[in-house]
Amino acid sequence: MELTRETRYLSLYSHMLECTLSSHETFLLGWENEAAVMDRLHAYCYFLEGLLPEVAKQPRCADVLRSGILRVAHLIARIGSQFLRSDVVAQVLRLRLVADEMGVLKLDWEAAGQEFNLLEGFQCHDQSVRVLGAFWFGRKEGEILPFVNPVSTIFGIQALRMWDQRREQTHAEWGSLI
Repeated sequence: MELTRETRYLSLYSHMLECTLSSHETFLLGWENEAAVMDRLHAYCYFLEGLLPEVAKQPRCADVLRSGILRVAHLIARIGSQFLRSDVVAQVLRLRLVADEMGVLKLDWEAAGQEFNLLEGFQCHDQSVRVLGAFWFGRKEGEILPFVNPVSTIFGIQALRMWDQRREQTHAEWGSLI
């Protein structure tokens, strides 16, 4: 709505917001294969990012964002030794930083630092111009998966930059996630 001034988009967003708020807690349940949970965490983080425009206006959205960040971090810790996606680590770090900036969740420096370190471990330092600086997609059973991913790379670079900005006491606006 801010960009287009189209009220129909606000109506659609409001409808989808209500649907997702009422069902988000079950989105990650019922999966016997924890690798499937890790894959769903990526989509769940998109949901959490989608709450950001409403967080300041609706306490319910702020509560879900807070609990969602903690839930994602818990699942990363639980599943990460089996399967870990770099984009999920980047997403939760970005969310954590923006939530602190918005006054929704005080930054847990230790947890954010661990996520930063995990994320740095996914950055490719191969001297090939094709992959230098890119981010590996993930890690299974402790082994890096041998392919880089553009989404992982974009999210990873953005999260590292936002971390640097936060440490430098500059701002990380939620709109920078777009």
